[in-house]
Amino acid sequence: MLLIGMDGQSLMGDGMTGLGRYTQSLIDAFKEWEGEVRVKLYTPKGNAAKNGFRSSLQRLMWEQIQLPQMAMRDELDLFHQPCFSLPALLKLPRVLTIHDVIITKRPLLMKGFSRYYFGKIIPWSAKYASHVITNSEATKRDVIKYTGIPSHKITALLLAPTLSRDEIIPIEIANKLHMKYKMHWEYILYVGSFEPRKNIDVLITQFKRIQDEYPEIRLLCVGGQTPFRDRLEARIKSIGMKDKVIFTGYLEKKQLTIAYRDSLMVVLPSIDEGFGLPIVEAMEIGKPVVASKIPAHIESAGGAAVLFDLMAERQLGDAMLKIISDKVYRDELIEKGTQRVKQLSWSVHARKTIEIYYKIVKETREKRGMEKKKKGYG
Repeated sequence: MLLIGMDGQSLMGDGMTGLGRYTQSLIDAFKEWEGEVRVKLYTPKGNAAKNGFRSSLQRLMWEQIQLPQMAMRDELDLFHQPCFSLPALLKLPRVLTIHDVIITKRPLLMKGFSRYYFGKIIPWSAKYASHVITNSEATKRDVIKYTGIPSHKITALLLAPTLSRDEIIPIEIANKLHMKYKMHWEYILYVGSFEPRKNIDVLITQFKRIQDEYPEIRLLCVGGQTPFRDRLEARIKSIGMKDKVIFTGYLEKKQLTIAYRDSLMVVLPSIDEGFGLPIVEAMEIGKPVVASKIPAHIESAGGAAVLFDLMAERQLGDAMLKIISDKVYRDELIEKGTQRVKQLSWSVHARKTIEIYYKIVKETREKRGMEKKKKGYG
């Protein structure tokens, strides 16, 4: 059995992001293979554990000082970093998950120290990792292009849904959520962060077309507070749609399942993504999906979503209107999505991840054995 160290920073705070759901789903899936691996999870203490990091500097202190100090006390066989950046001081076989290279492709999306730290640490981590896992072939190609590491050092493993249509959720949770966010209206759902690359301005513009024909429909946006969200809310207010667009903040897992379950459709209009987890989440819950036609979305959707051209933004509005008005079309998309998610599995993802662990540990041990022999003969 291998003892695997893993950074648990993405599991901090009240609301779990896509990174957190990836980490938790992987750990849960490992239980099927508990005779082969055991995970030792390292998480920050104190306020950071409850509220998350307040700054990139605080994250750097965790990743480069506190985390390696904790991990070096244990006899780990391998360390897996599911959150982009490796601890430089940890001299172990290291597997790194890179979910995207957006900061390298679009450095102006981050400011100040964050841009400097992540712009340096992600390429360095890719170079010095024993192996890199990506969530799509599209991200694998980006990693090769922007870091220069060879293809054989990277494995693309598609994500699976982290939610389940079969989960039974107490009616009290649903009622409380509906009351808090006035979800008694029909609504279109967006799930994700609020930043320029998510292209939410275009979604707002095209949603206004929906309002012209279906004024009773709302837009529900799930994601954390950011300065860009503040600007979005100001714009929404200026065009008279303050009561039509609802922001919830982060939702915990059961609440998020309800948000998907009760929506008309899910829309993901991003300019750039590493995978597009909300696409497969929506399909799992049985909802039609409209997404931007970018490489990662093409791959994750597997032909089961409506994809619109970023250079033809009205296609987004046209697709939403057709799903609303045409039940047969909507049902066809739902069925395609249901079949698509049957092709995705956390069990398979975990099995292939474990195979990577064993391969890297075996290669490391063989290399160390050869080095010892050389020294012996010297």
